[in-house]
Amino acid sequence: MRAFRLDPNHVPTLLAYVQTEPQRPPSENVMNILLKAHDLAPQVRTITMRAAAGLMQQQRFDAAIVLLRPILTDPHASGQVEAARRMMEVAQKHEKPAAIPTEEGDDGDDGG
Repeated sequence: MRAFRLDPNHVPTLLAYVQTEPQRPPSENVMNILLKAHDLAPQVRTITMRAAAGLMQQQRFDAAIVLLRPILTDPHASGQVEAARRMMEVAQKHEKPAAIPTEEGDDGDDGG
């Protein structure tokens, strides 16, 4: 909370908060935080994937598809393109994902 009070737009703090929540359908508060983190750092694909999965769990499939589309066309997304493609197929069928992606390494935020 102290970090959030100092800077409510600090993406790592927002993501750390989200990671403390259980992986059930996210609360509206958690979704708002995920979407804010995505708005602040759309280049971080891990956040985008988590936000899309959360939207799908809330049955907001069209919004999830909007978030996933850029990853499918990103030449730098390499390993996440296939995961995004699978999520897109599930979203297009209006099915909830099995789990929220949690991989922490290849998030696309390499600073350039």
